[in-house]
This record gives sequence, C-alpha cells and structure tokens, in this order.
Amino acid sequence: MDDISNRILDAAMDVFSKKGYEGATTRKIAKEASVNEVTLFRKFHSKENILKTVIEQNQRESIQTLDSILLMEKSTQVQECLLTLGMNIMEFLDERMDFIIMLIAEGRKRPEIAHNLASFLKKILKHLSEYFKEQIEKKTIRNVDPDVAAFNYLSYLFYSTFSKKIYNESVLDDPETKFKSFIDMFLRGTQNLENPKQNENFLNKEEFLKRSKFRGV
Repeated sequence: MDDISNRILDAAMDVFSKKGYEGATTRKIAKEASVNEVTLFRKFHSKENILKTVIEQNQRESIQTLDSILLMEKSTQVQECLLTLGMNIMEFLDERMDFIIMLIAEGRKRPEIAHNLASFLKKILKHLSEYFKEQIEKKTIRNVDPDVAAFNYLSYLFYSTFSKKIYNESVLDDPETKFKSFIDMFLRGTQNLENPKQNENFLNKEEFLKRSKFRGV
C-alpha cells in the first residue's frame, strides 16, 4: 500500500476513535491525513471501505505480532512465553483501545461492523488456541480445551486494557506483578494438588461437565 493510502488509514483510525463512525466525516479524515477529499475517494471510494480496510489492517498487524512472538518464544518456558506475549498484546490493544471501543459501540447498530470485529477476535483466538494445543501435545500443560484456554487468557488481557482506558487507571495495583500471578494461576490451576483432602471438594472433569448446565449469559 502506498504512502498516501497509509496516511489516510492512520488518520481514519484516529478520527474514528475520537469522533465515532457517524462523526468521522471523509472531510475530517482527509484533513487529518493532509490530502484532499477527491484523493481519499479515489483511493477508497467510501467511508465504509475506509473503515473495513482499517479493521483488516489491524487484523493483519495483530496476527503478525502474535505469530512473530510465538515463533521467537517457542523454545522458552511457557510462563515466559505467555508473559512476553501478554505484555505485547496489551501494548497492542492499549494503542488501539479507543478504536476498539468505537467498533463495539457501532457494532450494536451496524451488523457488518460487529461481524468484522467478531472475525478479528476469532482469528486471534484461533492462533492462541493452536499454541495451547501444541503445548498440550508436548505435555507441557495438562489436557484442557485449548479454545477455552485461549479465551480465558485473551479475556484477562482485553479486560485489563479495556478497564484502564475506561477508568483512566488500572483496577489492579501493580499490574505487571498481578499479570504474573494470573499466569501462574492460569497454568497451575486453583486446585491444591498438595493437599489430598482438599481434592475431595472437586469433581473430576467428566463429572463436572456432565452435571453442569450452561444457561447462557
């Protein structure tokens, strides 16, 4: 993509984040990108196409970031990999959280935006799930549902970043230490394996799945 197109997309993400979809006119985007409106329409044809392209670009960047970190960290301990990966994902989300919040709000009114955002999250979850599946096959972690592991891990990262943006401060003191504690709990689980009597309070996996009925949210 040429320099002018990239300038328009960078400007669009900034204007969308600040003004919302309805408030982000093509005139404002063109002004922010220091191009005329005719150039903007020649490159992207419509505001809808600009938004779609911005989402696709962020999707590609997030997957590239994810894959490059996983590739570099595959030889390290799982704890170190998840810590490095999580820090990078939270930094990526923090830089784009205003835009993501705008997409969530607009997605409630525009199904196509909701679909694009859902597709974006599903691709990230798929890549994370593949990592956990690989660790299960190596017997590094116990046999859990890799999709649930990916969803659990990403949920912590997303809500930590989201709440900081909403409340202008972290809801947890010392976020880095708390994140390390989360990874330890996430990998080791909450069951006290050193105390056999405590295990009597736990159903085994098969019994738990059989008894528990998901009622939805």
